[in-house]
This record gives sequence, structure tokens and C-alpha cells, in this order.
Amino acid sequence: MATLKSPRNFRSWTSVDSLDPNDVQRLYRPDTPGTKPRGRCVSTWTFSLVVLMISVFFLVGLLVGFYIRENQQSDDSGGACVLNQRSDGLTEDELRRTHEQITYYLSGESIRITTEDLGGSSDRSTNSEWDRQAIRYLQREFEQLPLDKVQVHEYLTAVTYPNPAAPNRLEIIDSSNKTLLNTSLTSTKETRGETRVQRAKPPHVSRSVSGTVEGEVVYGNYGNDLDLLHLQNASIRIQGSILLLRYGSIPVYTILKNAELYGLVGVLLYDDPGDLGVAHSEDFIPYASIQPDYNGNVPSIPVQTISAGTAKQLLLTLDPDGMEAPPAWQGGLNITYRMGHSANMSKGFKVRLTVNNSDGYERVVNVIASLSGDVESDRVIMIGASRNSFPGSTSDTVSGSAHLLEMVKAFTTIKDREKWSPRRSIFFCSWGGSELSKAGLLAYLQQHKYLFPRQTVTYVDLDLHVSQENINYTSLAIQSNTALIDLVESVLHLVPDPSVHRLSLADELHLHSNSGIQAEERHSLVWGRGVPVLSATYRLRKKEVTSGDGLLADARHHFRYHLAAARVMSLLSLRLIDDTDLPFNLANLTYSVYKNVKRTVKSIANDALASNLLRKATELRDRGNLFQQYIKTQSLNKIPMDKRKINDVKMFFYKVFTVPHEIRSCQVSNMLDTDSTGHMSVLKHPVDIAMVTGDWTRYYIAKDKFLLAMSEAASLLTVS
Repeated sequence: MATLKSPRNFRSWTSVDSLDPNDVQRLYRPDTPGTKPRGRCVSTWTFSLVVLMISVFFLVGLLVGFYIRENQQSDDSGGACVLNQRSDGLTEDELRRTHEQITYYLSGESIRITTEDLGGSSDRSTNSEWDRQAIRYLQREFEQLPLDKVQVHEYLTAVTYPNPAAPNRLEIIDSSNKTLLNTSLTSTKETRGETRVQRAKPPHVSRSVSGTVEGEVVYGNYGNDLDLLHLQNASIRIQGSILLLRYGSIPVYTILKNAELYGLVGVLLYDDPGDLGVAHSEDFIPYASIQPDYNGNVPSIPVQTISAGTAKQLLLTLDPDGMEAPPAWQGGLNITYRMGHSANMSKGFKVRLTVNNSDGYERVVNVIASLSGDVESDRVIMIGASRNSFPGSTSDTVSGSAHLLEMVKAFTTIKDREKWSPRRSIFFCSWGGSELSKAGLLAYLQQHKYLFPRQTVTYVDLDLHVSQENINYTSLAIQSNTALIDLVESVLHLVPDPSVHRLSLADELHLHSNSGIQAEERHSLVWGRGVPVLSATYRLRKKEVTSGDGLLADARHHFRYHLAAARVMSLLSLRLIDDTDLPFNLANLTYSVYKNVKRTVKSIANDALASNLLRKATELRDRGNLFQQYIKTQSLNKIPMDKRKINDVKMFFYKVFTVPHEIRSCQVSNMLDTDSTGHMSVLKHPVDIAMVTGDWTRYYIAKDKFLLAMSEAASLLTVS
């Protein structure tokens, strides 16, 4: 239930919230009072004595200052001493007011204009005409603003595309070798609002290997190793078969590695109507991409996306007397889902999949603008938006780019007018190649593989993702983690609800914490390097639109939901940029770890297997509480000596829980991730596998790594 707020809380209720972006009040600073004229010297002797005393005091002050400087020098990472005051001289109240000026500089009208300037082409793929124009437009706009640096980085990245002369094909063949279906997986058309979109390239899986494979169809739910283990234990013929899967739950790379392990020869992916997300027609063929491993390798079996209608045909070829899939595997195709043919059944229908992807190279461009930090220039808040997307993507890349540009305009305009200087550095990033396995972001991370995890405080994702759900109203969801939940909730109280301006967003937005970022592939590149992520999702009623383009829906509402998201993400960024103490609450995070470990240990129900886990989690929770109390004591006593070190502890805490390569098969990018039931994925997943196979090796490896991570984290939080 939303709470009525005082009108003083929201500038948007007052006359100062003008749509005119130039209507920005300057901060009030009283004039410096004049000084009294100095009196005349009485005598030469008095003057000499005064000069001598001044000289003595100067020398003493110089020595004291040198001593203090040596003892308060910043750490070896460089930058100004953390005790230095802000050069802009802003007090806390003035700083908050400046943040408000930046936030309310944004308007729905400016987002609309920028969106129109970027254009609404259906082909937003890398190196399309739209992409080239967007790069020039963003670069030109950035260079006209008072930024410290604007850079355009170009990379040449390996890609795969379907061959238009020999399109990818799918055939269904019966037991007498009669072909029942022979279809080329080429472009389709789909209605979006009032516009019909012609696909720029045939639907395909970027980075898939080429080849022709043939085998029986096996339905394997989402294709995680537990699903395939269930098929194996049900005596379904897996070896040499082609796996049919619902797409979207786990990364494609993980799916293919699992399929290889179980002897499958190919994979077919489709969007199931029963899954929450964007609703498509049954003839829509999705696009997908494989995120290579750290060495740039991809699995060696072909994979292709198909329509839900074709998937339905394949499921109907399975023997009606075959084993029915478990209830959790049943989807939304209005048929009974079956797993496949048992080993004792005669050969049935088979499928021939032909993937003719061609290897090549694509130019990928990132446009990056930056503002240098005034006090901690070597600490960075990275604000990014993808510029490219597949047709039918659930990411609204045009509005994401519009949000990015409008935020840059707001930050630089108020910086120039109010002489505000950000405490930490800000990178504004427009990523290219997003539909090519996030090639632009990946290239940047590889180029800065040492600096990025060391310097980046948080990554703020401006891609406004879209989901269609069974809800009665349109809303926004903020994805966060438990350490940032206090920050997010405080910001939501400062932004009006887009539907009812007399209410705040605090009780209206759906806040995901901790488990809200569980194994999301789009964030795994960043989380996998120990950097936390903040992102937003635009939640639509299923009846509002028939595709993933939320822009069309919000245009009817004057972009008020986009504006709310932009204001929230701006305020979150500003707090991370300017707060002397980074707004990470590690007491919340360590308690969450304790709670989730306790839940996981209870599910294991074996003291020998769970030994030391709860004890170490309890120690971590207690250390987190002490650490948070220590920070409060430092603030109360106004002792800023350890601020930099405290902030470094907060930053490094996440990196301790980055998943090591030895257990990356657990399908999470960070050991703090939980599954949908609140269990620690790094532990629960290998437990579930071991309960079926009887082999506990993977669990013991994961347990030892997790215990070591908790010990290191507890040591970090030790306050002497």
C-alpha cells in the first residue's frame, strides 16, 4: 500500500519543476561578509616582532602539516587524500539539493525527443545504418557537452551469421524415411503495435558451430544438468538424440556443455508461451547468442532457435505411450509434454538439423564519455546501455540509449551551473555488439581485465528490460542485492509514482534483492568479476502489447515510466558517486548469507555434509554487524581516517565470492546467488546432483570453496 507523502518531499509538485530544462535554480550561498580594515602599525619594533611571530607560526604550521600529510597519505592506488574536502565546497544539504536538481532536469519530453532523434528503425543490429547513425549522434552530442573525455573504441570481433544462400533447415522424418516437414529457418514477420517489422537477418544463434545432425527428439525442459539427469534415470534414449528445450532459464553455453556431456548431437531452443516474459505469436523464431568461455571457446554441437509452433509439432511426434514429463516441465502449448522414447521402444520420428552459419568478423564500437572524480578519481561508477539488439529482444535499447544521453546532459549541465564536482569518476558507456554475445562489453572487460574489478564500484545498467506478466498494472522492478537494498528503498521515497504523483515509488515498485539477480546471463560478465549491478525492468500487463517493445506502450503515457526509471537510476548513481561512505550495508548482506546458508543446511539434513557451514555463516553475520557498528562510530566521532579503507573493504567483499573456475559448472557467476527458493545455488545445485547420482565430489569441492570464501570475507570485516 503506497503512503501519502508531504508535498515538500517532491519538487514535481511545486512551481520550480518546470518542463524547461533551463529552469534550474542555483544553490544559495550567502555572500562572504566584508573584513574590517587593518589598523596602522604603532612602531618599527612592533612590526618586527609581529613578522618574527608570524615566521615562527608559519614554520611550526609547515612542520605539523607535513607530519599530518605523511600520516594521512592516500593508499598506493593513487588519487587525492581522502581527508581533502570537496573542491566545490558543497555541504551535505547542498549536495542533496544538487542531486535533486540533476534528477528533475530529466523529463519525459526530453526522453521522447532523444528517442525520436535516435530513430525507430527495426534493424538495430551491429553495423546497421541505424547503428552507424546512433554512434555519430551520441559522439556528436557528447562532444558538445563539458565532459572530461569522450572516446570511441573500435574492436574486431569474431561472429557467425546464417548463410542466406543456404539457410538453416529443420526436417521431420518418420520411421519410413518420409519427410513430414522441411522448413527453412528464415526471416519472419511479426506485428508490433502498428508497425510490421522485417527481420534484418534470419533468426539464428550467434557463435553456434555449423553442421548437419540427425536423431530422435528428446524434450529436456530447460536443459540444466538436473533435467538431463532426470531423462537419463527415466531410461530415455539420450545418446545421439537432438534436445528440444525451453529457452531463457540458463545460458546457452551451459546448455550446450551439458548436452555434450550426455552425448546429445544438437539442440533446438524455443520460447514457451507458459514462461513469464514477452508474449510472441507461435510462428515467431527468437534470436540467441552463446557467451564463450574465458578462453573464447564455444561447445562443438550445433544449436538453432525455432518457433513455438514448430516445437509443438516436434512434441506431437513423440510416442503418445511414452513417458509423460513431470508437472514442472509442462509448458503453455496446450498439449501434454512427453520426454521422448524409452530405450525399449522402437525407433520413431527423427529430426535432421542443418546449421550453415558462416564465420566472419564484425566491427564493434563502444562510445564512452567520462567525468573525473574530484576526490577519488580512481574509483568509478560505470553507467552503461546496450545500443544493439536482436529483433524481438526484451531489452528496450533505444530508450536505454536515450536514458544514457539524458543523464549525461543532466549531470554535465548541473555540474557546469552549480560548480558541482563528483567525488568519484563516472563512465557513461554506449556498448556495441550487444546481440553478438555482448561483444562490446566483453571486449572492454578483456582490455581492462585488471583495472575494471579494482576500480569499478558498481555497474548501473540502463537497459530497460521488458517482461509481460499476469499483473493488473504496469510497474517497474529494480534489481539489486541485499547490500544495496537500503540505498534503493531510500531513493524510491524521493521519486513520485508515475501513475499517482501524490505517492512515492517506495511501495509501488517491485524490489528484487539478492535472488533478483540470480544467474542472469546479461549481468554475468560483470558479476563474474565481482562488481555488483543495479538494473531495472519494465513490467507490463500481458494485454498491453504483443511484443517486447515497451516503448510503444509507454509512449501513450508520455514516457512517465521511462522517466521514473531514469530518475531512480540517476539518484542511485549519484549516491554511489558522492557519498563519502559507500552506501553498501554489509550487515544486511552477511545476514542474508547466514539466512540462506541456514535454509540450505536444513534442506541437506545431514550434519556430516553440512559441517562448519552454519558456524562459519554465523561468524560472518556477526562480523558484518560489528563492521556496520564500527562505521557508525566513525561517523559519530567524525574520524575520517579510515574512510578509504572501509570503502575498499566494501568493494572487495563481492570479489571474494566470485565463482572460481573449478566450480563454474554450478551455473552461477557469484557464490552469493540463490535459487528461486532462497537456497545457496553454489551448494544446493551439487547437492541435488549428488542425491541422484550418489557422487558427492562436486559438492565437497563447492563446499570447500564456499567455506574459504566466507573465511576470507570474515577476515576482511575484522575490526581491530
